[in-house]
Amino acid sequence: MAKIVRMPPIPKPGRRVAPAAGYAAALALVAAAALAGFIVEHLEPTSSIALVFVLPVLAAALSFGWGPALLAALAGALAFDLFFTEPKGSLTIASPADVWALSLLLVVAAIASTVAAESRRRRLAAQLAADRAEALNGLARLVIEGAPRRRILQAAAEALFRICGAPAVVLLERADRLEVAAMAGGAELSAFDGEAARWTLAHRRATRAQAFPFDAAEFDLWPIGRRFGQGLALGVRNPSGEGRLRDERAPHVQLVGAYVAAALAQAPAAVGSAGS
Repeated sequence: MAKIVRMPPIPKPGRRVAPAAGYAAALALVAAAALAGFIVEHLEPTSSIALVFVLPVLAAALSFGWGPALLAALAGALAFDLFFTEPKGSLTIASPADVWALSLLLVVAAIASTVAAESRRRRLAAQLAADRAEALNGLARLVIEGAPRRRILQAAAEALFRICGAPAVVLLERADRLEVAAMAGGAELSAFDGEAARWTLAHRRATRAQAFPFDAAEFDLWPIGRRFGQGLALGVRNPSGEGRLRDERAPHVQLVGAYVAAALAQAPAAVGSAGS
C-alpha cells in the first residue's frame, strides 16, 4: 500500500445544520402560531384565525425549503381543525365557514410555500455561485502575487471544498511517499485512496471512486501533472462513485488544477521545499 503522510490540516469550516432540524423548526413554528391563535381567540374572536397558520409556512419555506414548509402547512391545518373549529378536539368540522377557512388555509399555504421555497432556492444558488467565484478569485490572487507554495495548495483545497461541497485534498508525491499537502472539509484518506492516487499520478489519468480497480476508494482524483520530479493530484470525496456528480465537478477541478500548475511553473525552485 502507498504510504500517506499527512501535513498539518487547515481549519475545518463549520458544520451545516442537519435537514431534520428544519422539520423540527417548522413544527415549533406551528406550535407558536397555535399559541398566538389561542391568544387572539380569547382577546377578539375572529373567523380569520386560520391565516395565522400561514406565517409558519412562509417562515419555514424561506428558512428551510419546500419540505419543511409542506410539513408546516399540514401541521397548521391539523392544529386549526383540532383547536379552532367546532367540535374542538375532533377532526370533524361542523361549520361550513370553517370548512372554507381550512380550504383557504391549505390553498394559501401551498401557494406561499411554493413561491417562498423557489425564492430561497434562487437565493442559495446565487450565494453558491458567489462563494465559488470568491474561492477562485482568492486562489488566483495568491498565484498572481507569488504566494508561498504551501499557502497556494491550501487555498486550492479550500476552493475545491467550497465549489464542490465535499471534502477535498491536494496530494503531493515525494519519492516513495505520498503527502497530503492540503485538505479541507475534514477530508480523510484511506490506503485505497492512496493507491488510487499513486495510479493516477503514474498513468496521468483521472480515477473515479468506487470504480474498478479501486472499488474501495472514496475520492475522485485528477492528476495535475508531473513537474520538477514531483506529481500533484487533486481529490474530491465521492463515496457513492456517482458518475454524474464527478462530471459536474470535473470542469471546476480542472480550473483549480490550472491555477496550481501555473503557480508551480512560476516558482520551480520552491517546489522542493515543504515550507516554501
